[in-house]
Amino acid sequence: MDKATLQRLLAEAHKHIAQGEQAIHRQRAVVAELGRDGHDTVRARSLLAEFEQIQRVNLSGRELLIRRLEGVSP
Repeated sequence: MDKATLQRLLAEAHKHIAQGEQAIHRQRAVVAELGRDGHDTVRARSLLAEFEQIQRVNLSGRELLIRRLEGVSP
């Protein structure tokens, strides 16, 4: 894969990670609000766990892209 493609993919990865952080933040707030109001939080916590798993995958992918870019000559 060429450097330009890797850089484009890395930019997309950064975007997805930022979006993931926002989704996780919002979902944590939902879980907290449901809990405060005495509602069941099982489904909300499950969704939060899914968001966090996706974020881990996105972070791993970003790290792989960074390592691949470091190995590509200019």
